[in-house]
Amino acid sequence: GDEALHTMISDFDEAHLQSLVSSLGTRQRFPENSTSGYVKDPQSRETLQDLLRFLRHDTTRERPVMMMLHTWDVVGNDILPMIQAYHSGAAELILDAVKLLVFLTLPADPRATNLNEQRHCINRTAQSLTKNSCAVIFSHMAEPLERFESGRLHLRGEDGRTIQLFLTFIRNLLLSYRENFPENAPSSSQRLQPKVSFHFLQRQLI
Repeated sequence: GDEALHTMISDFDEAHLQSLVSSLGTRQRFPENSTSGYVKDPQSRETLQDLLRFLRHDTTRERPVMMMLHTWDVVGNDILPMIQAYHSGAAELILDAVKLLVFLTLPADPRATNLNEQRHCINRTAQSLTKNSCAVIFSHMAEPLERFESGRLHLRGEDGRTIQLFLTFIRNLLLSYRENFPENAPSSSQRLQPKVSFHFLQRQLI
Protein backbone atom coordinates (compact mmCIF):
# COMPACT_ATOMS: atom_id res chain seq x y z
CA GLY A 1 0.00 0.00 0.00
CA ASP A 2 1.06 3.59 0.71
CA GLU A 3 3.89 2.45 2.97
CA ALA A 4 5.46 0.38 0.19
CA LEU A 5 5.20 3.33 -2.19
CA HIS A 6 7.05 5.58 0.24
CA THR A 7 10.02 3.21 0.37
CA MET A 8 10.32 3.31 -3.42
CA ILE A 9 10.35 7.06 -4.00
CA SER A 10 12.33 9.56 -1.95
CA ASP A 11 10.55 12.08 0.25
CA PHE A 12 12.16 14.85 -1.82
CA ASP A 13 10.83 13.40 -5.10
CA GLU A 14 7.39 12.89 -3.58
CA ALA A 15 7.25 16.49 -2.36
CA HIS A 16 8.41 17.74 -5.79
CA LEU A 17 5.82 15.56 -7.52
CA GLN A 18 3.05 16.79 -5.24
CA SER A 19 4.12 20.40 -5.84
CA LEU A 20 3.92 19.86 -9.62
CA VAL A 21 0.46 18.27 -9.42
CA SER A 22 -0.87 21.10 -7.24
CA SER A 23 0.34 23.71 -9.75
CA LEU A 24 -1.40 22.33 -12.85
CA GLY A 25 -4.55 24.41 -12.28
CA THR A 26 -7.68 24.71 -10.14
CA ARG A 27 -11.44 24.39 -10.31
CA GLN A 28 -13.00 27.81 -9.92
CA ARG A 29 -16.50 29.15 -9.53
CA PHE A 30 -17.71 31.96 -11.81
CA PRO A 31 -20.40 33.84 -9.83
CA GLU A 32 -21.45 35.99 -12.79
CA ASN A 33 -23.05 33.01 -14.55
CA SER A 34 -23.31 30.58 -11.61
CA THR A 35 -20.98 28.03 -13.19
CA SER A 36 -17.68 26.45 -12.30
CA GLY A 37 -14.81 25.33 -14.48
CA TYR A 38 -11.18 24.37 -14.64
CA VAL A 39 -8.58 27.14 -14.95
CA LYS A 40 -5.08 26.05 -15.90
CA ASP A 41 -2.01 27.65 -14.39
CA PRO A 42 -0.05 29.85 -16.85
CA GLN A 43 2.87 27.40 -16.46
CA SER A 44 0.72 24.28 -16.82
CA ARG A 45 2.41 23.07 -20.01
CA GLU A 46 5.86 23.28 -18.40
CA THR A 47 4.43 21.46 -15.38
CA LEU A 48 3.05 18.67 -17.59
CA GLN A 49 6.48 18.33 -19.19
CA ASP A 50 8.10 18.06 -15.74
CA LEU A 51 5.61 15.31 -14.83
CA LEU A 52 6.45 13.53 -18.10
CA ARG A 53 10.15 13.64 -17.16
CA PHE A 54 9.30 11.99 -13.83
CA LEU A 55 7.34 9.28 -15.65
CA ARG A 56 10.13 8.62 -18.17
CA HIS A 57 12.39 7.75 -15.22
CA ASP A 58 9.69 5.63 -13.54
CA THR A 59 11.26 2.42 -14.85
CA THR A 60 10.86 -0.10 -12.02
CA ARG A 61 8.16 -2.77 -12.39
CA GLU A 62 6.22 -1.23 -9.49
CA ARG A 63 6.12 2.24 -11.13
CA PRO A 64 5.81 4.28 -7.91
CA VAL A 65 5.48 7.64 -9.71
CA MET A 66 2.59 6.38 -11.85
CA MET A 67 0.92 4.86 -8.78
CA MET A 68 1.24 8.09 -6.83
CA LEU A 69 -0.37 10.08 -9.65
CA HIS A 70 -3.22 7.56 -9.72
CA THR A 71 -3.55 7.72 -5.92
CA TRP A 72 -3.88 11.50 -6.10
CA ASP A 73 -6.35 11.12 -9.01
CA VAL A 74 -4.47 13.60 -11.19
CA VAL A 75 -6.51 12.36 -14.18
CA GLY A 76 -9.90 13.08 -12.60
CA ASN A 77 -8.85 16.25 -10.78
CA ASP A 78 -6.72 17.90 -13.45
CA ILE A 79 -6.08 16.15 -16.77
CA LEU A 80 -9.67 15.45 -17.85
CA PRO A 81 -11.00 18.86 -16.68
CA MET A 82 -8.07 20.53 -18.48
CA ILE A 83 -8.78 18.64 -21.71
CA GLN A 84 -12.48 19.51 -21.52
CA ALA A 85 -11.81 23.19 -20.80
CA TYR A 86 -9.01 23.78 -23.31
CA HIS A 87 -9.74 21.32 -26.11
CA SER A 88 -9.75 24.06 -28.75
CA GLY A 89 -6.89 26.46 -29.33
CA ALA A 90 -4.36 24.62 -27.13
CA ALA A 91 -3.25 21.67 -29.25
CA GLU A 92 0.24 21.39 -27.74
CA LEU A 93 -1.15 21.38 -24.19
CA ILE A 94 -3.63 18.63 -25.13
CA LEU A 95 -0.90 16.53 -26.75
CA ASP A 96 1.21 16.75 -23.58
CA ALA A 97 -1.87 15.77 -21.56
CA VAL A 98 -2.40 12.75 -23.84
CA LYS A 99 1.27 11.77 -23.42
CA LEU A 100 0.65 11.75 -19.67
CA LEU A 101 -2.45 9.58 -20.17
CA VAL A 102 -0.39 7.15 -22.26
CA PHE A 103 2.08 6.72 -19.38
CA LEU A 104 -0.76 6.32 -16.87
CA THR A 105 -2.49 3.62 -18.93
CA LEU A 106 0.55 1.56 -19.96
CA PRO A 107 -0.13 -2.12 -19.14
CA ALA A 108 1.38 -3.33 -15.87
CA ASP A 109 4.38 -5.68 -15.85
CA PRO A 110 2.99 -9.12 -14.86
CA ARG A 111 6.01 -9.56 -12.55
CA ALA A 112 5.26 -6.42 -10.51
CA THR A 113 4.67 -7.02 -6.81
CA ASN A 114 1.77 -4.54 -6.94
CA LEU A 115 0.27 -5.99 -10.14
CA ASN A 116 -3.35 -6.00 -8.96
CA GLU A 117 -3.14 -2.43 -7.64
CA GLN A 118 -1.68 -1.22 -10.95
CA ARG A 119 -4.36 -3.03 -12.94
CA HIS A 120 -7.10 -1.57 -10.76
CA CYS A 121 -5.81 2.01 -11.20
CA ILE A 122 -5.27 1.67 -14.95
CA ASN A 123 -8.71 0.12 -15.50
CA ARG A 124 -10.42 2.83 -13.43
CA THR A 125 -8.71 5.52 -15.50
CA ALA A 126 -9.58 3.78 -18.78
CA GLN A 127 -13.25 3.56 -17.78
CA SER A 128 -13.28 7.21 -16.75
CA LEU A 129 -11.80 8.22 -20.12
CA THR A 130 -14.31 6.24 -22.15
CA LYS A 131 -17.18 7.79 -20.18
CA ASN A 132 -16.04 11.39 -20.33
CA SER A 133 -13.44 12.52 -22.80
CA CYS A 134 -12.85 10.19 -25.75
CA ALA A 135 -14.56 12.36 -28.36
CA VAL A 136 -12.78 15.53 -27.23
CA ILE A 137 -9.38 13.81 -27.06
CA PHE A 138 -9.63 12.06 -30.41
CA SER A 139 -10.91 15.15 -32.22
CA HIS A 140 -7.23 16.17 -32.18
CA MET A 141 -6.50 13.33 -34.58
CA ALA A 142 -8.93 14.65 -37.21
CA GLU A 143 -6.56 16.98 -39.08
CA PRO A 144 -3.54 14.62 -39.19
CA LEU A 145 -5.85 11.83 -40.41
CA GLU A 146 -7.29 14.08 -43.12
CA ARG A 147 -3.76 14.83 -44.30
CA PHE A 148 -2.97 11.11 -44.17
CA GLU A 149 -6.01 10.28 -46.30
CA SER A 150 -5.09 12.95 -48.85
CA GLY A 151 -1.49 11.71 -49.03
CA ARG A 152 -0.05 14.93 -47.60
CA LEU A 153 1.08 13.42 -44.30
CA HIS A 154 4.75 12.62 -43.75
CA LEU A 155 4.97 9.98 -41.03
CA ARG A 156 8.29 11.28 -39.79
CA GLY A 157 6.88 14.73 -39.11
CA GLU A 158 4.69 16.09 -36.33
CA ASP A 159 1.53 14.49 -37.80
CA GLY A 160 3.17 11.07 -37.75
CA ARG A 161 4.20 11.47 -34.10
CA THR A 162 0.68 12.61 -33.20
CA ILE A 163 -0.92 9.58 -34.86
CA GLN A 164 1.60 7.23 -33.25
CA LEU A 165 0.84 8.76 -29.84
CA PHE A 166 -2.90 8.30 -30.26
CA LEU A 167 -2.54 4.76 -31.56
CA THR A 168 -0.50 3.88 -28.47
CA PHE A 169 -3.23 5.43 -26.33
CA ILE A 170 -5.90 3.40 -28.16
CA ARG A 171 -3.86 0.24 -27.65
CA ASN A 172 -3.54 0.93 -23.91
CA LEU A 173 -7.29 1.46 -23.54
CA LEU A 174 -8.14 -1.72 -25.44
CA LEU A 175 -5.60 -3.76 -23.47
CA SER A 176 -6.87 -2.44 -20.16
CA TYR A 177 -10.25 -4.16 -20.46
CA ARG A 178 -8.46 -7.53 -20.64
CA GLU A 179 -5.47 -7.06 -18.41
CA ASN A 180 -6.45 -4.85 -15.52
CA PHE A 181 -8.62 -7.29 -13.61
CA PRO A 182 -7.74 -10.73 -12.30
CA GLU A 183 -9.44 -13.56 -14.22
CA ASN A 184 -12.16 -13.94 -11.63
CA ALA A 185 -13.07 -10.24 -11.62
CA PRO A 186 -16.61 -9.01 -12.30
CA SER A 187 -17.69 -8.70 -15.91
CA SER A 188 -17.55 -4.87 -15.86
CA SER A 189 -14.11 -5.09 -17.48
CA GLN A 190 -15.58 -7.12 -20.33
CA ARG A 191 -18.03 -4.35 -21.09
CA LEU A 192 -15.23 -1.83 -21.60
CA GLN A 193 -13.93 -3.11 -24.95
CA PRO A 194 -17.13 -2.62 -26.97
CA LYS A 195 -17.51 0.84 -25.43
CA VAL A 196 -13.97 1.87 -26.38
CA SER A 197 -14.36 0.41 -29.88
CA PHE A 198 -17.64 2.30 -30.34
CA HIS A 199 -15.92 5.62 -29.56
CA PHE A 200 -13.20 4.93 -32.12
CA LEU A 201 -15.61 3.75 -34.80
CA GLN A 202 -17.74 6.83 -34.19
CA ARG A 203 -14.67 9.01 -34.83
CA GLN A 204 -13.73 6.83 -37.85
CA LEU A 205 -10.42 6.02 -36.18
CA ILE A 206 -10.41 2.25 -36.64
